[in-house]
Amino acid sequence: MAPLQIRINIVLLLWTLLAIPASSQACTYPTQCPLGLLCDMDPSSPHYHTCRR
Repeated sequence: MAPLQIRINIVLLLWTLLAIPASSQACTYPTQCPLGLLCDMDPSSPHYHTCRR
């Protein structure tokens, strides 16, 4: 039972590590974002764009 739980935890950790950079990735053009994400202006700073859904 333990090895499966460890494997699940590793997958979740990797998924989180991959998802965070994609959603907060700085961008200049829409083509710089991963598929399904748009290059949108960050409300916290008008000159900074991030990839968002």
